[in-house]
Amino acid sequence: MSLIYAHKIKGKVRILSDTKIYVDPNYRQQLEHELTKEEAENIVNYGMLKTIIYRENITISSAGHIDVFNELLKRLDEGNLNGINDILNESLLVHKKHNSNTDFIITTDTKIYCIRNNVIEKSEMAWIGDSDAFNKFQELRLSSSPKTITVINGKEQYEEIDEYSPVNDSFEYIINEHLFDKVGGMLIICSYIDGKFQYNECYATYSGYDLKQVLDPGKEIMFEHNVEDGGFSYFAFNLDNYYAMNIEQKDKYLVYKPGYSNENYKYLSLAFFLDENQINNILIPSR
Repeated sequence: MSLIYAHKIKGKVRILSDTKIYVDPNYRQQLEHELTKEEAENIVNYGMLKTIIYRENITISSAGHIDVFNELLKRLDEGNLNGINDILNESLLVHKKHNSNTDFIITTDTKIYCIRNNVIEKSEMAWIGDSDAFNKFQELRLSSSPKTITVINGKEQYEEIDEYSPVNDSFEYIINEHLFDKVGGMLIICSYIDGKFQYNECYATYSGYDLKQVLDPGKEIMFEHNVEDGGFSYFAFNLDNYYAMNIEQKDKYLVYKPGYSNENYKYLSLAFFLDENQINNILIPSR
């Protein structure tokens, strides 16, 4: 399961999602049979991008079975389907084929479509995934007020209202507090910026004894107390429409991109650990 939320601010679409893939013992055995050991471990520990930037002005998000999401992306790629109506129709076909066990949110820069319960709905806001997690998120969001932040621009310094904070902070609270077994990992935000969809870049430091890392099957990635214990800072940035994290203490990059060995996972943006040379030489397949 997942939690994915799409909404508009100033007329432009933003999508928030977690990264956790819930893995029970039976599914863990399936992963280890179908993938390399490293790939299976990365899925368990680091999950996947649940919002894909399919075109500069189109995103596709999924909650449910990851092999069904892979099937949709494969069908879109092989059919060279680019128009929003073609994408919506194909997504609905895949959704119905699998008895509605996997839902989708499709967006353009200004429009949001939700595919759930065998229908396509257009709205100003949409969510898919864990209903309990969404209800708690809504409770937190609606009871929050925007923060005031200090902006420094050269020699100027002024305060402004951060209208994104109720949504961002409430969503991040759901993930970081581990309130729901099937929602977790990291918050990924995808926004329409400078004429195209991009993943929001950020710099973050994870610390705190309450975030002790547990990497058992079915547990979300959690970050440890400090550098000595394995905690770390990272800078997250866009890499040709995919999401990369430069993990300073490990001198490695965690990159979410397609390319796993098994056809059932090939089109998903899953986790790879790469070094500096691999980042410089990376060739990411275009869609």
